[in-house]
Amino acid sequence: MIKKVVFFAFALIPLTVAAQITFEKGYYIDHDGNKVECLIKDLDWKNNPGQFVYKLSEAGESQTMRTSAIQEFGIDHVSRYVGKLVKIDRSSDGYDSLGYERKPTWMEERLLLKLLVEGKGTLYYYQAGDLIRFFYSVDGSPVQQLVYKKYLRDNEVAVNADFRQQLWVEVNCGLQSQNSIKNTSYSRTELVRFFKKYNECNGNVSITYMPHNKGRYFNLRIKPGLNVISYYSYLQLSSGGFQRLDFDTKLDFQLGLETEFILPFNNNKWSIRAEPT
Repeated sequence: MIKKVVFFAFALIPLTVAAQITFEKGYYIDHDGNKVECLIKDLDWKNNPGQFVYKLSEAGESQTMRTSAIQEFGIDHVSRYVGKLVKIDRSSDGYDSLGYERKPTWMEERLLLKLLVEGKGTLYYYQAGDLIRFFYSVDGSPVQQLVYKKYLRDNEVAVNADFRQQLWVEVNCGLQSQNSIKNTSYSRTELVRFFKKYNECNGNVSITYMPHNKGRYFNLRIKPGLNVISYYSYLQLSSGGFQRLDFDTKLDFQLGLETEFILPFNNNKWSIRAEPT
């Protein structure tokens, strides 16, 4: 009779504990220009928020403020959102939704934009689901979208990357080469780097807004195992009569991996795990 099967597993690399969502010191400015100091629940929003939760004091009650009721809000040294009346192209990047028009389809809207870089050249960010758009302003000029649009040409996907022409003409201190701008992609990392370099080139200090909990986004655990099969015996009826069969103790090794990808929003609260063994 098999007595037991014991499995031993241990982790060689510990997992990172997800960050807690807390209230941080911040503010909001209403449409009359009144600035209210408060504590804001830092959700590290993936999409540009339509509302936020705040308290007027540590012991105060939580309240919800819709962003349509204010012109700006922010968490000190972490994030800043400002309302702007802009023209946005909401054309989808999905293949099934692409059209044959190269030019953007502009819609005028008041959006709450997230500041990424603030200075002589200011970079803004907007995300709603899969839609991602970047906006910019130079020396306080009206905020404009950096143009990037996918469309169909001869039934193949083409890209209107006029944002590079905008950078070359309007966000250029004279030191950027055409190749460096040509190789700049429509991504947060590269555009933040570009605007910071532009501000430095003009002797201007950049203010960047980044969450304070950004760390590693990937964890790995090695999970070795050991199965111990205990000695057992039994009698078997054979042509020669009863026979005793004996088995020695046997060790069976196995190896597994646990991988964890921490999603880079909501203060690293959410993650995806896989465990092949």
